[in-house]
Amino acid sequence: FRRSQYRIILPEDGMLLRRRAQELVELADLSLEENDSAFYSTHTSGQARLDVRRAFPLEILADGQEYVVEVSSGSVAQALEKAGVEMDAADFTEPALDTLVEREMEPVTVHRVDYEDVVTEEPVPFETEYVEQVDDPDGKYVHEILQSEGVEGVQQVTRRSTYIDGVYQDTQVI
Repeated sequence: FRRSQYRIILPEDGMLLRRRAQELVELADLSLEENDSAFYSTHTSGQARLDVRRAFPLEILADGQEYVVEVSSGSVAQALEKAGVEMDAADFTEPALDTLVEREMEPVTVHRVDYEDVVTEEPVPFETEYVEQVDDPDGKYVHEILQSEGVEGVQQVTRRSTYIDGVYQDTQVI
């Protein structure tokens, strides 16, 4: 951040303990641009510390377009919101959404994640059950008798293909 610190000597009336940052900016006769931010940090012995962060351009790449927003602080998620770039639940960014923005950082890239589900019917093999029947008391002539014949079943299988920015990544059975 391009940050400036100002030391402001306050009057001795004691009422300025509750002053907000904007009031201190006015007292210091500073000018803030639209996207600059000021933070009142401390107050001791009649002095207040005012941190001023000057806005800077942040580049965002999304959906084949370039967006530039002026920010002075915040996270990647807040910058996207300011740019009007919406994210779906599976989409992700580089750097991550919770990364704090900083001057001269690489452009934020939004990656779009799409899924394609394909449902197919696949056979479920059946089992045929046999029981042994013994014709001879000594067990010499054994043969199998069909007890029940199975029926082939069908099950639905869903395969999900994942695409990031339109490029195929993988397929999984879900």
